[in-house]
Amino acid sequence: MLLALDARNGSLTVGFRHGNAWLPLTRLGVNRTEDEYAFLLNAALDKAGPGLRPDRAWLSSVVPGLTPVLKEAVRLAFGLDVTVVGPGVKTGVKIRVDQPAELGSDLVCQAAAGYALAGGACLVVDFGAALTMAAVNGKGEFM
Repeated sequence: MLLALDARNGSLTVGFRHGNAWLPLTRLGVNRTEDEYAFLLNAALDKAGPGLRPDRAWLSSVVPGLTPVLKEAVRLAFGLDVTVVGPGVKTGVKIRVDQPAELGSDLVCQAAAGYALAGGACLVVDFGAALTMAAVNGKGEFM
């Protein structure tokens, strides 16, 4: 089972993917300690499905200061190392932009999910704190 964490300015979304289905999402605030997040991650897992346990964890974070806190919280809660989405991490989407290092991991994750769900070219629009769009062509390339 996959633990997916999406850390943005002001919020953290926690999701568990079991088989081919996403279990209920949990949204948490920010500015907590590793121990608090570990406790809340266990509570989110209990809410999602008692008796389940993640075997891998991925983190998309646009809040650099929160990344080490969440990595430690996942280690405390589940004993897992976290894969942080960033340059060099294989997501299934090739990055074809002029400045790939400036592309947020949130956009990369959205593009990968959109491409997987659509089964081909797609445009993903996010109406979060900012309106963003991610375009993926039929070859699975982020444009």
